[in-house]
Amino acid sequence: DRLMSLYYKCKDGDALDMICKNIYGYSRSAVEAVLANEKNREIAKKMPLLEAGDVVYLPDLPKPEGPTIYTNLWN
Repeated sequence: DRLMSLYYKCKDGDALDMICKNIYGYSRSAVEAVLANEKNREIAKKMPLLEAGDVVYLPDLPKPEGPTIYTNLWN
């Protein structure tokens, strides 16, 4: 069961860990996978502060095996 890749346009107050949690259902390993994608080079340079209008590419990621854990990296 996978989510198709998409682009997410940030709003004020968005944080990548919460975006990943909302889109993928988990943040552990998802944040790293999103940041590792070459389409997110500029986003990676801005971390942890995302601004309204920033666009994050969210690649197709598999659902993790086992229990999902939410990790808040920046708050």
